[in-house]
This record gives sequence, structure tokens and C-alpha cells, in this order.
Amino acid sequence: MWLNNGRRISRITLLLAGGMLLCACEASVGPRFTGLDSKLDGGGIVVADEPRAVLIAQEVLENGGSAADAAVALGFGLSVTLQSSAGLGGGGLCLVYDALKGRADMLDFTPVAAVGRQPTAKWQVAVPALARGLYALHAEHGRLPWQQVVVPAENLVRSGNAVSRAFAVQLARSSTTLANDPNALDIFMTSQRVMAAEGDRIDQPDLAVTLSHIRAGAQSDFYSGNLGRSIEFGAEKSGASLSVVDLSVYLPRWTPAESKEIGSIEYYRAVAFGTDEAMTRSATPDASSATGFLVADSGRNVVACALTMLTPFGVGLMPPGLGFLLAPTPDDPSYFAPPLIAGIAIDRRTRDVHYAAASGGAGVINQIDASVRGVTSGQAQFKASFGLPIDSVEEVERGQINAMSCEDGLKSGLEFCAVRHDPNGHGFGTIIVGIP
Repeated sequence: MWLNNGRRISRITLLLAGGMLLCACEASVGPRFTGLDSKLDGGGIVVADEPRAVLIAQEVLENGGSAADAAVALGFGLSVTLQSSAGLGGGGLCLVYDALKGRADMLDFTPVAAVGRQPTAKWQVAVPALARGLYALHAEHGRLPWQQVVVPAENLVRSGNAVSRAFAVQLARSSTTLANDPNALDIFMTSQRVMAAEGDRIDQPDLAVTLSHIRAGAQSDFYSGNLGRSIEFGAEKSGASLSVVDLSVYLPRWTPAESKEIGSIEYYRAVAFGTDEAMTRSATPDASSATGFLVADSGRNVVACALTMLTPFGVGLMPPGLGFLLAPTPDDPSYFAPPLIAGIAIDRRTRDVHYAAASGGAGVINQIDASVRGVTSGQAQFKASFGLPIDSVEEVERGQINAMSCEDGLKSGLEFCAVRHDPNGHGFGTIIVGIP
């Protein structure tokens, strides 16, 4: 039953997917702030579906950021580097374990339907939720300045976003959706009129400007100010129903995470958009419409998130002058939103984290639930729990799971933990061990 209830750095970097592209990362998190009164020593764990976004989060941790700081930077990073699955026009959920409180809370910023939709509009789209959700996460658990966790994604856009292998795979099969907006399609195509491939650069100056507004503290401007009015105008020009009123009334929600006892483990879980049991072969969502990641810091705080555009690249519309794609409204029966899940398992006695995972797509809820039960038997089971088909979705593409496991808990030391990216993807995981 589910219930709501100034130091040196030595890196251990685990390359968990063979043959992936690690592009040179020009993004910077700005100056290294000093005088931060914290027990964090710059160490941590990061694992996600796209390597460049992982490197952004890693640098934030090395600057002394918390797990929440790194998760915010990673979320914005994915909105640049993996726009099929994450974007300012989409949203998601996060499960946040606070080590001092010894409990987990869920942050729900999943995309919602616009309250003032115009039935005559060509496109019914979701209210963009990502920026407000990440802002809520930072406001509650961040410790670095807001600008410092947003600027890496902005810098990545300004330097020319180089396509990773993970993103190239999604681009290769999503041209039909992007064809809904010729201007959006142009951005993701080369001068030879083919979809951008691994190593190609994508120029999005409009997205850089939008991120600069968010970074400058104008997150609220995105939802109610001049930027919000620009979104309303751009959506109208694209034939979509989305007003500044829809933006202004949207708020993410914090709730206590549901939990379940499994032996000596307390398993916290956050889920959105249905269950695996409700999925059918004729109505299975495309796994590339969602992505999951997790971050842990040296203070034993953990953030596990799943982000989504509801369908790959949303509806393919990019409002003029804004640079980001819009997602479909979640109540449109033409689309099948992917199940999202984030899970964290802790020892009920010590309140220490032993396992965390996140993903979105077919089969992931069943698989992560099963992994939590199996991982208590040791690291061998942890490694074996990836890449296994789930009977109900064995004939369709399932979601890719990112996870970490600490057999003796995070208190035993980051270097004794293991991170794992699904072998079916092209992601990246890293453990950064701080040395006093």
C-alpha cells in the first residue's frame, strides 16, 4: 500500500554507454562563488540520457552546488541538448530527498491544459511548465545564485549547440513532427536539407535570448510579464491557443511523496501520466518524448526527475522569436503521454539513500519498481536490472532508465556507489569524489 507521508576534487568518471560523443563543452557556470557556508565538498553523482547536460550538472556540483542546483542546471541543459524529450514548452516531475529531514517530497510541474483555450485554434497546446518547476526546485533546495545554475544552458546555446549521438537518434526519426512548423524544421536541418547529425551544430539565437531573460531573474516575466505576452503573441502566430492568463495562473505543486515499505527499505515514488498496466500496444507513447535523470550531492541529498514534451518534439511548433517548442495539451486523445516515474529507496533505520532511478516511457514504472525489490540483494542485481524487456511492452520501444545504487548507503562514500545508464541509450554517468 502506498502512503503519502575551497577543496580539491578527484573525479571518478564512468562512461556508461559505448561509442557516445562527448563534445567539448564551452558552457561555464560563471565565477566560482566563495564564502559559502556549507558542508558540501563539491562531490556528487550525475546520470542522464545526454552527455553535454551531464557535464553542466557536474560543473555545478564542483562549484559547491547542491543536488537541486545541479538538477536545475541539468534540466535547462536538456532543454537545449535533448529537445525531443525536454524543453521550456514541456514539464515534468522531481522527487527530492532531503537528508536532514530524512524524507522525500514530490514536485509536480507536469504540463497542463490551458484554462482559456480557444476551440477554434488550430493547435491546442500545454502550458509551458519547465521554467516555473525548476525555479520552484531551486527556491526550496538551491544554494547557488539562480543566475549561476541557468547560465550554462544559455552559454551552450550561444556557443552553437553540437548535436550528441543521443539527440541525433531522435532527430533522425522526428522530421514529420517538426514539419508542422517550417521555421522549426529549418533550425534542426543542415544546409544540405537533411536532419542534423552527430557533431553538427544547431544555432538558436532566439532560445539564447529567452534563457537570458530567465537567467536574469525574469522567470516571473516568462509567466506574466513582457516575455509572457511575447509567448502569447508567438503562439497565436503559430495557430496555437495559449494566453498570458494561462501562463500566469500555472503553479507547480509540492506534495509529500508516496511511500511503501519493502523489508528494511522505504521506497519513495513519484508517478505521473498513468501506469504501465494501462498501456496497450495500440496506444503506447513514444519513449523519446520523455527523459529521466538523477543527481546526488555529498550531503546525501538526492533529486530524481523525469521530464517530457508529451510527444517527441511536442507538436513541432516554435513560436516566432522564442526558440522553444510547444507541447500538446495532455488531454488531447490524439497523443499518449508517457508514464513518468522517479523513485528513491532508503534504509528505514538509518534514513540513508541506497537506490534512486528515474525515467519516462513504456514499461518504466514496472521496471523501476522491480529494480527496487531486486537491488536489495546487491550490486550484481543492480547491474542485471537494466536492458531487460517487460512482457507487456516487449514489442515496443520502452523508456530508458537512469539509476544509482549504493549497497551500503551514501554515507559509506560516493566512491562505493555505482551509476548506470540504460545500455539501450547513449547517456552518461559520473561520480565526483571530493577530497577534504
